[in-house]
Amino acid sequence: MTIRYQEATRELVVQLRFGDPRKDDVKALGARFNGDDKGWHLREDIDAAKVARLEALGFEMPAEWRAATGAGAVSASIEDTVAFAQPARGRSVSELAGDLRQAFSKAMPESVWVRGIARFRFTAKPGATVYFEIVEQDGGGTEIARMSAVIWGSDAEKIVRPLRNADLELTDGLAVCVRAKVTYNTKQGRGELTVQEFDPAASLGEIALQRDKVLRALAAEGLTRMALDRPLPLLPMRIALVSSVGSDGYTDFRKQLTGSGYGFAVTDFDVRVQGDALESTVLAAFAQIVSQADRFDLVVVTRGGGGKGDLAGWDNLAVGRAVARCQVKVLVAIGHVNDATALDSIATMQPTPTAAGRFVVERVAEVDARAAEAFSAIVDTVFDALAQAESDVSGHAISVARSAEELLVDAEERLTTGASNIAVRVSGLVRLASERLLRFERALGRAPSRLRTAASELERAGQSVARGAERLIDQRRSRQLRAGDGLGRAARSAVQRAEQRLKMTEVTVRMADPATILRRGFALLRDQAGAVLTSTHQVLPGAALTVELRDGRLTSRVETIEHSNSHKPIAETKP
Repeated sequence: MTIRYQEATRELVVQLRFGDPRKDDVKALGARFNGDDKGWHLREDIDAAKVARLEALGFEMPAEWRAATGAGAVSASIEDTVAFAQPARGRSVSELAGDLRQAFSKAMPESVWVRGIARFRFTAKPGATVYFEIVEQDGGGTEIARMSAVIWGSDAEKIVRPLRNADLELTDGLAVCVRAKVTYNTKQGRGELTVQEFDPAASLGEIALQRDKVLRALAAEGLTRMALDRPLPLLPMRIALVSSVGSDGYTDFRKQLTGSGYGFAVTDFDVRVQGDALESTVLAAFAQIVSQADRFDLVVVTRGGGGKGDLAGWDNLAVGRAVARCQVKVLVAIGHVNDATALDSIATMQPTPTAAGRFVVERVAEVDARAAEAFSAIVDTVFDALAQAESDVSGHAISVARSAEELLVDAEERLTTGASNIAVRVSGLVRLASERLLRFERALGRAPSRLRTAASELERAGQSVARGAERLIDQRRSRQLRAGDGLGRAARSAVQRAEQRLKMTEVTVRMADPATILRRGFALLRDQAGAVLTSTHQVLPGAALTVELRDGRLTSRVETIEHSNSHKPIAETKP
């Protein structure tokens, strides 16, 4: 930022620091840049107007140049030329700007500490000069003062490094406290802060104070527990994702869901995750979600890692209110493991977007496992009941057969006993009759042959009666045996029919098992809520479906719908 006289080439060399706004003014005077000494070279015989312009820019002409060209004559020449060139009244803009620059330097010769909020119109490239503004806001967020600031490229890395060491990034919205030299930018026509140092502790303190202020305000409104106390849905399959689409946090979360194999239905709400636009875009997203709350099971707010200043935008009262009052359960995952925002204290929190995705998948997997266990228990109960029924029928059949057999044995015993009794009684009667006949024969001594004949006939009659009794017993025994055989066959037939019905029921249960159906080449279609589809009238074009096969799941989207009554597509979407 000086001028030196180079006697060997008889040139004036203007040395400028990188990013010095006076470069264009020096170039306008006809200076050319020399890459060897990084200086802007002017011929020594410049006219008085150019000398006046250099002095107005704050440069002091070197004594060597004055000696080589005659300082007195030059001074007089400059004064005469300027007096002749300028109008009788008024001053040139460059003269006034130079005076203002000197006035700023005299009024504030030392650096000062200034605090405010950094605002950027564009992002500077690494190593380049950083231009930004430091603004002050009142309690309601209204801007009340603004000052331009600059960090020269040659000093930028050294000046910004303490912020990065404190896990802070110089980004839009960061609360800063800087030590700066107050200058007047003659080209821009405004006062300017040349930043020389940052105070990271002040930035961290401002972030903590803002977070505490937001939490105290939410507590005063009774909003700190509303989102936390809202229950987590049993099966969070329909998700509203509030994130910057395509960012690392967005990608990390969706990657967990995609790799799970479950048919999640995710609706993206693209927002800015830092800077001035964060509040307006996030509030707009939550307004849309609340207006269609019945479409979602869960709201997930994600943002990848960054500096503490980058995350400070989430310490926002309006955003906190939106999260607390949202009718749908909210899960927040902002930053890395050690990062914190006000939202972490008022909503269910996961440390990273990846952890949030894993949390949702594990929730669904848990319900899936419980459903599988319940189905398995139902099947086991059915089979147990079938086995018990089979056992009961078999037991009854055996009992019937055993009872029939016992009845037959008892009947046979009674018949045998009865037959024996009859035979004994008949034999006794025959003997008694024969004895009586013989007594008559001896007593009377007459008609012996007739009596003997009668005795013989009586004996034959007794034998015939005995044989008839035996035939009757045999006939009844045969009928009993036939009846027993019939009962046995009936019992066995009943058992066989019961076993057949049990086997058919078992086959029916196994064939109705979804796993068996899937193994046969069929598939289950589920909608976004996980319900099984049985009709084309249950879906609309463009709907996301989950196709469940025997070895996994696929996600598809409806392009065409054909109903069986017309076989004509009612709508079609292009991929």
